[in-house]
Amino acid sequence: MSGLVVLREGDALPPLLLLHGFAGAPASWRAVAARLDPPRRAVAAALPGHDPTRRLAPPGGFLDAVRTLGDALDRELPRAGGGAGPWHLAGYSMGARVGLALLLERPALFGGATFVGLHPGLPDEDARRARRGEDRAWIELLRRSGTEAFAAAWEARPLFASQAAAPEAARAVQRAIRRAHDAGQLAAALEVLGLGAMPDLAPRLTSIGVPVTLVAGGADAKFLALARRVLPALAFGTLVAIEGAGHNPLLERPDALAAILSRAA
Repeated sequence: MSGLVVLREGDALPPLLLLHGFAGAPASWRAVAARLDPPRRAVAAALPGHDPTRRLAPPGGFLDAVRTLGDALDRELPRAGGGAGPWHLAGYSMGARVGLALLLERPALFGGATFVGLHPGLPDEDARRARRGEDRAWIELLRRSGTEAFAAAWEARPLFASQAAAPEAARAVQRAIRRAHDAGQLAAALEVLGLGAMPDLAPRLTSIGVPVTLVAGGADAKFLALARRVLPALAFGTLVAIEGAGHNPLLERPDALAAILSRAA
């Protein structure tokens, strides 16, 4: 199972497949889906390690997990509506990285993509090894202390500082989603899908033959710079900076992100 959740019904085409970030859930896209105009079918999938109906059992490689997800989507997306497709793929953060790999591995499924806060992968094994060392601390915290302690520390990262300006109700939903996860499964997801486990996909970007929109928060300097670096490799790429948002426009500016996806073709 790929944990598909229909967040919005609608007739506008193409239908949307949405992938959340680390420690998120399909419901992380709900505020964006509700603002689509005109309405279009929006289906969100749970990432490996985030789906209570399907456990992720490491060891396994990043691309192995992506291909397993792709196999499930091949089977289940037709039953989720939207006709034969193709779908428009949208992913945020970890979901953007998984989405990029899905686009490369399953190009027939998608007619275009929107990636929010995309990292195409670290350029060499030394960089990946260093990142795995950073991720190990989060993995150990999850396994030692559980999701409550993890979520508190994760939310305190400088990357998320701008979220303090988001509505408290929205932040409360995000906190509840993080704390509802299984700590062992989140740790497994970080082992398999973390940036240190991801191969460098930058050399494959030139093979993408569909339109790709790169989105970053205007206050997210790191990922805005990454998007500018990635953009020239995309044959049909555009870049949109969302003002008034940091790393997570799903939370901080769902209206602006919904407007971008409403124009997706």
